Amino acid sequence: MKEKMPLAIKCVISVLILDFLCFFIHASFNVIATGVATEPEGYDIYVDDAEGNPVKQYRYYYTEGDDLKLAELEKNGTEYSRVDFRTPLGKGATVFIDTLTMVFTGSIFCAFIYSTLWKAGDSDNSKSVYGKAERDKLKGLKIGLMAVTPFALLYLLLLVNKFVSFTPWIYGVFKVVNLYMYPLVNWAYGAAANVSQLSVGGLLILLLTLVPVPLAAAAGYYCGNSEISLKNKLLYVKEKE
Repeated sequence: MKEKMPLAIKCVISVLILDFLCFFIHASFNVIATGVATEPEGYDIYVDDAEGNPVKQYRYYYTEGDDLKLAELEKNGTEYSRVDFRTPLGKGATVFIDTLTMVFTGSIFCAFIYSTLWKAGDSDNSKSVYGKAERDKLKGLKIGLMAVTPFALLYLLLLVNKFVSFTPWIYGVFKVVNLYMYPLVNWAYGAAANVSQLSVGGLLILLLTLVPVPLAAAAGYYCGNSEISLKNKLLYVKEKE
């Protein structure tokens, strides 16, 4: 237990750090996709009211021809702000970019957890040769389950709030701690504005957020403890080709 806890805590900290890294990757992919797959469509014009708050005056589309309203504002010397908007991403493009992003960020996430536990498994394997440690092929799985426990408790809290709402903040917190699977969580949430509106199917999909950590930890430790190096195997295959 004493040996497993530090590694489990390290995994939890890694998850939280990787969450934000993955979120920025997801945001970057969306910016690139928007720039490539969409076109400028128009702009919104805002004018400040007496209290200095911007108030939307109208929306203009480039297909409308000359913007006579804007010309009138400029003629009268009215100060305004302009916010451009683009055509929305198509449903197919959105699903594609979300899937691509999740595969990419999920690979980074699992690779980091796998690497951490591979080193631990390799170290324990060396110790077992000299009788300083006992072989336990399931140690990685145990560490992974310990690491995912806080997130499992959050899921249970989310589940309870589906029927008895007493911690409404769990809706946002659960999304934040699973940023590495942001598209999946968004699909599961759907149009739900709060926890009580989550569908049963959505709750089942959210269960998948608990799988990567124990799976990557179990695989990493087992391979390290069994002297299996995926990196060397891939390099060997490449050299053989």
